[in-house]
Amino acid sequence: MRVVLVNPYARSLSWFFYSQGMVTPPFGMVQVATCLRDDGHDVRVIDGQANYEDQEITLQRVLARDPEMIGIGTTPLVHLYSFMSTTATPYWLDFARRLRGAGYPGRILVGGTYASRFPAETLAACDAVDGVVLGEGDVSMVEFARRPSESVPGIVTRTHPNPGSAGPAPPACDPDFSLLEEWPGSYGVDESLCLGEGPRRLRLVTPVLTARGCPFRCTFCPTPVFFDKRFSEAEPRAGLGSLARVTGAVSVWDDTFTVSPQRVEAICDGLIGRGSPATWWCFGRSEWILRNRHLLPKMRRAGLRMMWLGVESTEAGALKDYARPTPFDQSKAAVRILVEEGILPTTSYIVGHPEITRAGLRAEHERSEETFALGSVNVYTIMIPLPGTPMHARLQAEDRLVSTDLRLYGGTRAVVRYRHVEAAEVEDHFYEAYAGSILSERFLTHVGRANLWSQATETRARNLRVEFEAERDRARTLELT
Repeated sequence: MRVVLVNPYARSLSWFFYSQGMVTPPFGMVQVATCLRDDGHDVRVIDGQANYEDQEITLQRVLARDPEMIGIGTTPLVHLYSFMSTTATPYWLDFARRLRGAGYPGRILVGGTYASRFPAETLAACDAVDGVVLGEGDVSMVEFARRPSESVPGIVTRTHPNPGSAGPAPPACDPDFSLLEEWPGSYGVDESLCLGEGPRRLRLVTPVLTARGCPFRCTFCPTPVFFDKRFSEAEPRAGLGSLARVTGAVSVWDDTFTVSPQRVEAICDGLIGRGSPATWWCFGRSEWILRNRHLLPKMRRAGLRMMWLGVESTEAGALKDYARPTPFDQSKAAVRILVEEGILPTTSYIVGHPEITRAGLRAEHERSEETFALGSVNVYTIMIPLPGTPMHARLQAEDRLVSTDLRLYGGTRAVVRYRHVEAAEVEDHFYEAYAGSILSERFLTHVGRANLWSQATETRARNLRVEFEAERDRARTLELT
């Protein structure tokens, strides 16, 4: 079967990548494509998000391959389901409609966090879509390509609405990025990007996956929903192989790389022994750093240059509500340790807990700057009660959601009905905090940060601010449906 997997441009995703100066291939989509190719199918991945390509251009690229089946948005990234594959859903459905409008007669499937949690609602929202891929597509997409008219576990269709689970996916395989159109030559190159004079390339960061799912259950995170509460790690040899085959900047997309100290040490020993030239970053946990400081020098020698820590809040009550066990003072201690070991911490905070007050907004931001003062880069996101999460279920039951329009859930709008502060004030505070951090000199010029372009200039900083303000204004004037 001729298959195209496509990641069409979605405005809700653009600012996240653009502001960080990076382009990251859709790992999960390429991985599914690799499984399909290995099963004998003619498959290609087209990523319109890489250079913010107009959907009409992507449409022509897809149709030119004369596909018999198209998958849209199926596991576009691995870790960042938190908002990407949810808020992109409306854009993916728009792309499906464009395909039908252009006369495409073949099968169209969609996937992602929202579609996995609400397949019936997704099908009802768009007649152009034939089926929904639940969770990962490594197994179910291959089975569907073999027998598209039958009931396939893990894929909901209009004729087979209760297919059952596809079961655990196999250990993470090594995706074949040659299946990605334009890879690597012109991938991520665009003359229209506001990064200086002439066409510039965003920093290419190659993703690697060594584990699936997450063993933790944060109330705001849909990862357990997407992975059906499963967590599995590839054995150290396989994880080492994935990392060692990549040169340059690498992002380890495991939801939490720092779970097993023994596994982390075995992978790092292997990288050091092979003399791997890659530099990489990963997602970690503050409490793990405090317990395993002795491993950090080895991780640094193995190429680790940055670790992302989800601090989320400075307040004990909010942390308890998020199911985050580490007090803020311990997170600060973890930041201090990373800096002392020569590893750049990135500390993320959620702005706008549902019970926040006006005074609390300012107090939390002031305390969060303590990690910045220690040498971390602070990243701020606005509270997004994503569908399928315990946080969303609670707020929905309390009738405290402003809208169900997923375009508002992209991380730039307050969608909670706050009791003690106006939503507009939460948004204002978020924009102020975000711009003060992401557009800061430290963020833009830190050479050691694996996912940032090191050639930051005053022009780029100015243009990024203009683009940020444009995205802010666009999000705030979005018409609700």
